[in-house]
Amino acid sequence: MDERSKSPEQPNLRERKQRLLRLELGEVALRLFVERGFAETTIEDIAEAAGISRRTFFRYFETKEDVVLWRLRYSSEQIGASLEARPADEPPLLAVRKALDAVSEAYITEPERYRSYLRFLLETPTLRAHFLDTQEQWRALLSRILAARLGAGRGKKELAQLTAAVAVAAQDVALRRWAEDGSRSLPDYVDETFAALPEVLAASPGPSAPAAKRARR
Repeated sequence: MDERSKSPEQPNLRERKQRLLRLELGEVALRLFVERGFAETTIEDIAEAAGISRRTFFRYFETKEDVVLWRLRYSSEQIGASLEARPADEPPLLAVRKALDAVSEAYITEPERYRSYLRFLLETPTLRAHFLDTQEQWRALLSRILAARLGAGRGKKELAQLTAAVAVAAQDVALRRWAEDGSRSLPDYVDETFAALPEVLAASPGPSAPAAKRARR
């Protein structure tokens, strides 16, 4: 296929190789971060463990932080693609939950390793801030895609925003519980957290009096 006719969604061979190398280099870096600590791990350490030069490292990442951020950005791409692939008639919350499974699936392959990674991410102040920012990006991305799925109409945009926010918050609770406890699998925590949502919503107060009056008009 001619490169000029290649769709933006289909990376070429070089781009796929670069992405694979970033993933592999990121795995090496994350292992060192978990084992030694983020501040204690140098770029030279990462390059040596990966069998590359310091110069080669900088072809793929600008800083140590960028290694972690790229992994999170890659998760965002997976989540967005997953939601766009869900059946059009699937209930909004279920569709978003299934899309977020793209994050969980990456963690269940090596649970202990990724539990350590999550704890390291949450316990390192600068990285925790980036993680929270990434979750905000997840909310915005899911909301935008979901709004397109729901179409135009009164309250549709708000429904998309609320659904995305609730789903990301539930996923966050499950991830944190799994990182702290880990006595069960991550999917178990995700199932339990989402199963609790109806109880949370049932216990929420009804609309205020002014809002109720406006709704009757």
